[in-house]
Amino acid sequence: MILKKYITYIFFLFILNSCVRDNSAGNQQVINRFIGYSENQLLDRFGPPTQVYKKDDGGKIMSWVFSGIAPSNSTEYNAFTGRWSNVGGSASYSCGFNFYLDKNKIVTSASPTGSSSSCKFN
Repeated sequence: MILKKYITYIFFLFILNSCVRDNSAGNQQVINRFIGYSENQLLDRFGPPTQVYKKDDGGKIMSWVFSGIAPSNSTEYNAFTGRWSNVGGSASYSCGFNFYLDKNKIVTSASPTGSSSSCKFN
């Protein structure tokens, strides 16, 4: 009887683990498409940033953060389209992206932020 419960427990852990996805590599690929964009192009695309940090070298870091309660246990929020997938239940999410601009206001690099399993950019 104990062995049966143990096997059932392991099975459910395996199923739960397979539901958690790490989207960080894919998210990095997606936001790298914006390297070379100007500050104005970012603003046109995403609207006002959540936060801006001005660097001493004349560059800046612009951050967009998305957070709240998602309408699903295994929800993926697409920050670029503002759409949800896998509806059912609820879960909190927090994710976003940082763009690093040089003194000419051109994106030189980018990085995803927050939980890579709660948001998928495409």
